[in-house]
Amino acid sequence: MKHTYTWTTTVRTTLVAVTLAMLGTAGVAHAAGWQGPISDETAGTWCGPSNEGVNGFDCQGSYCDNVWIRCEPMPFGMSMASYSWSDFYSEEDSGFGQSASHGWYGSDLSYSEVCHWRGAPSIMTGIRCNGGHCDNISIECGRPTMNVGGTAESIELDNCFWTGPRSEEQPPLHLGVREFISGITCYGSNCDDKTFYVCEAAAPGNSCVDRCGGQAPDACWCDGLCSTYGDCCDDYAGAC
Repeated sequence: MKHTYTWTTTVRTTLVAVTLAMLGTAGVAHAAGWQGPISDETAGTWCGPSNEGVNGFDCQGSYCDNVWIRCEPMPFGMSMASYSWSDFYSEEDSGFGQSASHGWYGSDLSYSEVCHWRGAPSIMTGIRCNGGHCDNISIECGRPTMNVGGTAESIELDNCFWTGPRSEEQPPLHLGVREFISGITCYGSNCDDKTFYVCEAAAPGNSCVDRCGGQAPDACWCDGLCSTYGDCCDDYAGAC
């Protein structure tokens, strides 16, 4: 299998320390909003709080050399777990290893990466690169979870799609509410053009988001009668 992930239960600060030690430079400061720029001369950057994922991307300079990511809080009180970094990859890898099964995402190319965690959907949380003009990239991924009865349950991602190619000639990519980047594909010299696999964080089973007028999967209701019968979902008033 072309991509190798290391699963760990160690706290995330250890992953950060390992990353900085490997790259040998200081990291980019962490805060909500745009993070960067990073390039092959600097360390990677990532979303700081454990409740954030990447929902925007920008690059400037020749061959998309300097890279920014935008971090936004996850909706519905979700948080991230099971962080991991992918191998480095670039457009030169397109001649081999055409696909590998990743569970929720059926297949992946050798010059792309879609976040996954033991078959469960995941979301991009960081990026690093090496080689001239940020040629080879590696993405950090986290598994979106929600506390259900004291257990961190994986959250489903839906309405996924690949964007068109983007580089320094295009304006920054800033996704909509609940949309996050789950993967990146490299095209063109030095991974100049990138496409992004964008997914929407699905509402939890006890939420009325996107379910007004009907019933949620966890059996609570989101219609005009739920107040009478006392079986409204907790967020009915706010969502509907």
